[in-house]
Parts: sequence; structure tokens; C-alpha cells
Amino acid sequence: MRGTWKHGVIAFALATPAWAFHAGSQFDKPAGAGGGGSLFYTGSHRERGWTCAACHTDAANKIKVRLAVQPNLFDGFAYSPNQTYAFTATLDGEWKGLDSPRANYNGFSLEVTDLRDKPAGTMGYSPTELYGPSQLALVTSLGTQPNKTTWTFSWTAPAAGTGTVRINLAAVDGNGANSGPSGTLTDPFGDDVFVATVELKER
Repeated sequence: MRGTWKHGVIAFALATPAWAFHAGSQFDKPAGAGGGGSLFYTGSHRERGWTCAACHTDAANKIKVRLAVQPNLFDGFAYSPNQTYAFTATLDGEWKGLDSPRANYNGFSLEVTDLRDKPAGTMGYSPTELYGPSQLALVTSLGTQPNKTTWTFSWTAPAAGTGTVRINLAAVDGNGANSGPSGTLTDPFGDDVFVATVELKER
């Protein structure tokens, strides 16, 4: 994984193939109810590194995600305990969906864990834009708005003594292929996908 950062912004790009998933609150439902059983496939250690690569196939590996954070987390890659950080995540290089604009659904998810794979800190977000399971330090897109490429939320860092934490980031660029100008058909084939992890030390 390569990362570039400046003025509180980090752009993640991968040198190897990436994976991600079509996000949504269904991943918080029990597996018997058709959900993921609180597995969101971010590639985190908590999820044993699992991603949705098995479904989102033939990725072009062209997209990346820019994280703008204030105060700046990426100057020294360190956080201050109990500090609240404002995030803006932007999906770059997405397929524009000009032939299927109503089916151009993109997904995004970000999870923060400590080195024991426990939730680290808490998330703040608008419930009309994002979903967050209460037992995790995680936000994921609702998946109800086509053509969306930017998400905003906050993360309040954990208490002193937590130590190093991991940000596990995943995104999927849905292409809505063969839906036509008024269709809403979605499928996992041909979507571009992305996953990355960055560690932050405790100040």
C-alpha cells in the first residue's frame, strides 16, 4: 500500500490488487437473516482479513480514497487520546455511470480497532448518510443514494493507554452495468474495489 499526505489529507493507493464490498446495514444482521453477522469485510484483523473479493470480481484497481482529517492525523501518523477528528472520505477515479445513473451505487466503510482487534474510539455521523453498528467503531454507507462519492463523519479517539490503532478502510465503485438510463439493476461483476489499512500511534 502506498500513501501520500499533505495538510491533513491522505490519499491511499495500492500497488497490488484490492478488495472491498457493497456496503449497507444488512451486514450487521445475523447470518441466518441474510446478513454478515457484524462482519463488514473491511479486511480488518477482527474479520480475519476477509473482504468481498469473492463477489466483486474483475476489479480494474483504478480507484482510490482520499481522507481529509482535521485536526491532522497523518502528520506523524499519531492520535491524541479523547480528541475528536472530522473526516471527509472521497472516492476518486470512479466510473461515472453515464449510461446507468440510477444504478451507480458506491460503497464505503471505515473501522478503527486496537491491536487486540477491539473497537477503538467512537464514531459520529448523520444517520441519513451513514450507518454504524453500536458495538463497533465503524461507519458504513447506507447504500441508498446513487452517484455518491463523498462521506463525512467524525471519530473520537479512545482513552489514554489504548496504544496503536488501525484504520481499516474499504470502498467499492459500483458500475450498474446493463441497467440503462432508467434502470436500477445492480450486480457484483465489474465493480472496482479498494481496501487499505493505516496504523496510528498514541501521542
